[in-house]
Amino acid sequence: MKKFFSMMMIAAAALFAACGETPDEPQGGNNNNTKLETPAPTAEAGESSITVSWAAITGADSYTLNLKGKNYTTSELTYTFENLNKGEYTIRVKATGEGYKDSDFGTVSATVTGLTSVDWFTQTAEARAEEVAIDFCWKGTGVQSLAWGLFFTESVDQADEAKIKANLNDLSSEQLDYVNSEEGLVAAWDQGLYGSTSYSIFALVTNEAGVEYLARTDVTTCEAVVAEETKAWLGNWTAYTEKVAAYSKEKGDFEIKDERNDLNLTIAVNEGTTNDVIVYGLSKLGKDVPAFGTVSLAEDGTNCLKIWSFQSLGDIGDGYYAYWMSYCSLADGGHTFVTGQFPAWMLYMNADGNVVCEMYTGELNSGKIFTAQATDVFALNPDSGKIGFMSLDEQGTPNNILNYGPMKGFEKAAAAQSVAAPTTLKASNVLIPASVVVM
Repeated sequence: MKKFFSMMMIAAAALFAACGETPDEPQGGNNNNTKLETPAPTAEAGESSITVSWAAITGADSYTLNLKGKNYTTSELTYTFENLNKGEYTIRVKATGEGYKDSDFGTVSATVTGLTSVDWFTQTAEARAEEVAIDFCWKGTGVQSLAWGLFFTESVDQADEAKIKANLNDLSSEQLDYVNSEEGLVAAWDQGLYGSTSYSIFALVTNEAGVEYLARTDVTTCEAVVAEETKAWLGNWTAYTEKVAAYSKEKGDFEIKDERNDLNLTIAVNEGTTNDVIVYGLSKLGKDVPAFGTVSLAEDGTNCLKIWSFQSLGDIGDGYYAYWMSYCSLADGGHTFVTGQFPAWMLYMNADGNVVCEMYTGELNSGKIFTAQATDVFALNPDSGKIGFMSLDEQGTPNNILNYGPMKGFEKAAAAQSVAAPTTLKASNVLIPASVVVM
């Protein structure tokens, strides 16, 4: 019987954006007009790599290599480009030294033959038809370990192989048993992918003899077609909440008050996806601060939009990151912030277009039951565990009022809401003396 696993993608676009690259710099020395001698590089090509070497140049303290318009700097006399596709490559090398003009580029060409397979492991993959997903299979004999990852092809084409290996995830022993079975491990990536995009699947395997092999397969996903259930949510909506959680500096905690707050929401598809959406207008920070949601059909066929908690909006400096976080009530009457990705808001649309909102209820690691009540953007320092309010202006005015409880009165809005570019987020100097409970 086949075993099917659904696996999340490693988001690695930013990780490999640099990969040792350095920007082009003005040529010329600092103290005289002497130009360094031009290097005479040689190259040795392998199945997926090229090693370039050259003799030392008098006066040089570093060397710049150029491949496909990108520069790489080293102080050594050799440099290896790894994880290259099959084909011919031209590499240029110049010498740089303080007080000298840069040398001219010396040039060398080499041909990469392409990765070959081994007879004890195969990796096959293909894009799923009419759906943004990748189906694949790992099958081997005597595979002792397997680490895997999925990356944007554009990112890894110029990445160092060591960095790729360092960002792979190990399979469990149970999953390895399926790899070594007659049918292999049948798996899929079906979340977090974009349509019409090239991805590279890597599997780093070792066998009983200790032989290591890095398999790579490139797959381009099919064009993303927005699902019909997703289209039903797109557009502008009005809603309201009946309570707010207002932070009191004097009490050092939030107070729950009866106060209606009207919401003007804009829901747009996340470009390149079929059922992921961006929700504007939910945050008290402003209508242009995005929240993220996923549309799916519930077990009874009801159209459901889940708006997620613990979604990052990026690094805001000083060790803080902007996160959507949920202020949750506990079964014992208390409140706390809960980290962990869960759908804080769950919106259900029936066949008549009527929408009902429910708040997520879950269980903490301690066994306590919590219910999401207010979700907004906060500054979180993962190292210190401190939470800070966010601000909209230079004065650091804190966002100290949160919409509390489920949204009500959903109606389609006739007029479009203006959506600007995302606000530049920053933390205020108001920190919340509250514990963060991790799910």
